[in-house]
Amino acid sequence: MEGVFLCHAGEDKDFVRPLADELRKRGIGVWYDEYSLELGDSLTGKIDKGLAESSFGVVVLSKHFFGKAWPERELTGLATRELGERKKVILPIWHKITLQDVLAAHPPLADKLGIDTSKGLQAVVDAIISTLGERSDVFVTLPEIDVEIGQFPVTNFEYRRFIEDGGYTSIGLEKWWSNLGREVWAAYIERKTHRYFWDERRREDIPFEHPMFWENIRYNKRGQPVVGVSWFEAEAYCNWLSAYLSRTKAKDISIRLPTEEEWRFAAVGKKEIAYPWGNGKPNNKLAHFGDKQGKPSVIGQYPEGVSWAGCHDLVGNVWEWAHEFLSEKASSTMSDHFSVAKILGGCVFDSLSSLKEIPCAYRRPGYRHSVIGFRILRELRRNE
Repeated sequence: MEGVFLCHAGEDKDFVRPLADELRKRGIGVWYDEYSLELGDSLTGKIDKGLAESSFGVVVLSKHFFGKAWPERELTGLATRELGERKKVILPIWHKITLQDVLAAHPPLADKLGIDTSKGLQAVVDAIISTLGERSDVFVTLPEIDVEIGQFPVTNFEYRRFIEDGGYTSIGLEKWWSNLGREVWAAYIERKTHRYFWDERRREDIPFEHPMFWENIRYNKRGQPVVGVSWFEAEAYCNWLSAYLSRTKAKDISIRLPTEEEWRFAAVGKKEIAYPWGNGKPNNKLAHFGDKQGKPSVIGQYPEGVSWAGCHDLVGNVWEWAHEFLSEKASSTMSDHFSVAKILGGCVFDSLSSLKEIPCAYRRPGYRHSVIGFRILRELRRNE
């Protein structure tokens, strides 16, 4: 599933059309009648397909909406999905309407948190994009290499499901963590030294039941990228999500971290360009960087910096773990040898001079930091 279905009355196209245009500019897939219906199409068939294949239904509630056959039918379809899937599907937008109007026309909708269009188009778009960050099934296809990559970094809302499903419990460690991951994590919990740690041992005040900054209000908005996760935590999340999606979608699905080659292909493809957006120097409309406070932004806030493939936030904001795990890399600043993993893309702390090209660095895979997160890649396992 990808994108959103715009459910609305025809009288409200003065707001809905700019909303659809802005969402598309931000790289979000949109089912909107003026874009999605062609002469001769079956209205019922096309609309039912759009309702089924969209991640969310954005329902623009207005005085024109209630009592109209098509909007009411679409709303019923979205509500049925919500009941059947047992997860949020309907995103209410209040357009020139009051609580009393909604209560009188459709009481269940009054209980859902919505956003009023009086806050402005950008506020509505930001709220929708933030909510899209709650879903693990927003991927874009990378042609020629036959995989799909996350349109955004994994967010706190997505990662919460891994925690709530027991990702850090003894059962979760056994089911979803690799042998090496369990070894490293046991040493971390017991505050022992390990060659995969950056520090000598975990400080007593650092948590191990969830990401390092999970309870810090600077980093725990649901639409922010999850940070403070080691390479092994990212690997375990991928293993958990593979099992979850394979079970719920009745397909054999493999989720993993992207290799550097795959990640860079999502960023620039085969073009000889320096950045996802081209060769122009980074600025505050293209990426989040140069922020000494180091607070990552909610995903999708820099639509002008989107890559050719539709991926957001590939430069700045948070570093992203890559799949590569390099053993016995010699350090120029340390006397020993150690294993490292790659991180890509730079972060919010980086200055303009640090972003002369897409950054790449190395960190020990047990390292946890406030500006290191990850993006995921999906491939269908093909049975022989």
